[in-house]
Amino acid sequence: YQRRVHGGTEVLTKVAIEYEDDEQIAIVKLDSLKDFNVLNEEMRKELSHVIRKLDVHPKVKVVILTSSNERIFCPGMNVRELPTKTFVSQTIDDITAELSNAFSTMKKVIIVALNGDVYGGGLELALLSDIIIAREGVKLGLPELRLGILPGIGGTQRLARAVGRGHATRMILSSQSITADEAKTLGLVVEVTKADKLLETALTMARKIAENSLATLILTRQLIRLSEEVGVSEGSKIERTIFNSTLATPASKEGITAFLSKRAPDFKNN
Repeated sequence: YQRRVHGGTEVLTKVAIEYEDDEQIAIVKLDSLKDFNVLNEEMRKELSHVIRKLDVHPKVKVVILTSSNERIFCPGMNVRELPTKTFVSQTIDDITAELSNAFSTMKKVIIVALNGDVYGGGLELALLSDIIIAREGVKLGLPELRLGILPGIGGTQRLARAVGRGHATRMILSSQSITADEAKTLGLVVEVTKADKLLETALTMARKIAENSLATLILTRQLIRLSEEVGVSEGSKIERTIFNSTLATPASKEGITAFLSKRAPDFKNN
């Protein structure tokens, strides 16, 4: 991947990465302005590479995913690529599945900051994150049925879990987009801000999360994700086992000692 650094910003061909707070926070910007951040093959490969890289970064705790384009976050897949695809080619060399896997297996917290409209595969990537915030006026939708296809990066599954089957069915089958405010009402977006406050809001949220131990963040995030796959009883048993194991970790020693000493904990090395 082509890589250049400008004032602390690492710029690849389609994606730019900035680091904040001693590299505990990574800001990833979709940066392909000429094609509005469409998820073409090159973008899918590069974004997958970046997510995998940040997943193993020893300092990064939170990733903020946003766009360099203030009008569009991501319009979805490159429709011009679709006529060349076949069932066999997609099955043998499925770059989209690799991108989905990179996001779904990510151990770090992902905050998506929607500073522009998001459709199709772009929204499906946002659904793979942990928290979505958006600027006022942003529109979100899954319009794939208008192309005679359907969502293919988990949209039918994750949108239904996020907003309920009825709302997801209406959005997907009618190809109807919703506003950021409507998405917040449905629970898909957790906060809607002014355009000039979006990144600041994401950073404030990320910094609060990054105050915690990386090990504890990873474990807790996995448990929250697990709640989508197992029942409450089974999930609670797993949670209890992991809770018991954390009592022997350096992070718990630091956190409990700090609390009893009435000081702020220092989890930088935990």
